[in-house]
Amino acid sequence: MIFLVLLIRMLVCLMYVQRATKKKLRVWRRKINNLKRSEQKKTK
Repeated sequence: MIFLVLLIRMLVCLMYVQRATKKKLRVWRRKINNLKRSEQKKTK
């Protein structure tokens, strides 16, 4: 029984981490795109 509970907790944690990383990835992509745009403007 205890093993089962731990397994479920691990799965829930993994799902939560995946969601968090996806959100962070989106934010980072936006930041990187903004940096690239600003660099292009500077060079022009």
